[in-house]
Amino acid sequence: MLEAIPGSRASPEAQAPELFSVVLRLRALEGGTVTAASGYQTYALFLRLLDRSEPRLADEMHALDGAKPFTVSALTGRLERAGNRLRVPRDTICAIRLTFMKADIFAHFLDGILCWGEDSVEVDGIPFRVQEVDPGSGKDRLARFKDYRGILAAASPQRTIALEFASPTVFRSGGRRNVVFPDPQLVFGSLLARWQAFSPLKMDDSLPRW
Repeated sequence: MLEAIPGSRASPEAQAPELFSVVLRLRALEGGTVTAASGYQTYALFLRLLDRSEPRLADEMHALDGAKPFTVSALTGRLERAGNRLRVPRDTICAIRLTFMKADIFAHFLDGILCWGEDSVEVDGIPFRVQEVDPGSGKDRLARFKDYRGILAAASPQRTIALEFASPTVFRSGGRRNVVFPDPQLVFGSLLARWQAFSPLKMDDSLPRW
């Protein structure tokens, strides 16, 4: 059946977006430094923005164990190395990429930014002003909307698959250790776990052995 075959051709009917990736652009109001792995700080910023719209949901996402219906990148941009930290000059434009696997969380994130208004936001002690939220304008290939059925419809059998890790990536193995090398079982196992957790179209249980 369709739900079990990754390469199946789905119905061409238009679907409402279910997967969202956006780029949040920030301008540094002051100079300073941030830790080279600023993921914890940008994750905290995401929760603060979500809390401004829906505090209950922010608490729920923070406490969630297992596959989370969102991802948050570290701070990116033309940052200068300063020892084990990164220097952020004043007025530098930085970016954070966020992805959402549930439409309601994406909607509350956008509402949180609107509710935040013109107040500055903070990442690792540096104040920033939100310059733009790019939800797929075409300026950035990392910002786009998709739906699960459309992804299946566009899939086709391939002997080789090229993946680009646009930011530092680690995989949790055995629930205790982080692995920095892109082991196929961890890479595709992570993608499959997210798909099975949030997509209404489930993959066949035998897929992992491939």
